[in-house]
Amino acid sequence: MSSALLICVALTTAIPQNHAIDLRFFAGWGATVMDSETSRSNAPAIALTVRYRPPYFLAPHIDLGWAGLVSTHETARIDGTATTLDSSMEMIWLVAGPSFDFGRLHIAVGMGVFQLLISSTLGDSTITPTELDLGYSARVGYWIMRFDWLEIGASLRGVYVAEADIFHFAIGVDVGGTPLSW
Repeated sequence: MSSALLICVALTTAIPQNHAIDLRFFAGWGATVMDSETSRSNAPAIALTVRYRPPYFLAPHIDLGWAGLVSTHETARIDGTATTLDSSMEMIWLVAGPSFDFGRLHIAVGMGVFQLLISSTLGDSTITPTELDLGYSARVGYWIMRFDWLEIGASLRGVYVAEADIFHFAIGVDVGGTPLSW
């Protein structure tokens, strides 16, 4: 049997024979790389993914998420007076793209918009600029347990915000499943 035929047989046996909507929730811990330096503070990341599974192997998805990137608290001397400086940067994203399932392994890639939320407070003055950027995402997940339609697994996610030149990686837990199929 040729290898192309074996691949076709493997894909058709892993393909759901009906339509379905998958919902996934991710919660994890991440690290941020900006300007070739790892940030001083790591932070949590969360995401919600909705995926349509048609009767073929390609499943389009939409991913909405949030991640804390950097958070600092410092004391500085300005004109001889001790002043606190608090800064933080977070991002919210909306990404769409294809995803694939190979048994328990789930792979997804996407492209979308990333909103960077920046906040800096010096003494009692605060500025809060935002920036909307294009970015890319990739994730690999592996489902460990299944209860009826609910699945629990581990996931590794990575995003690259192109215009801000920011990489963010997170590892965590995925909980979800297929509550609707027809």
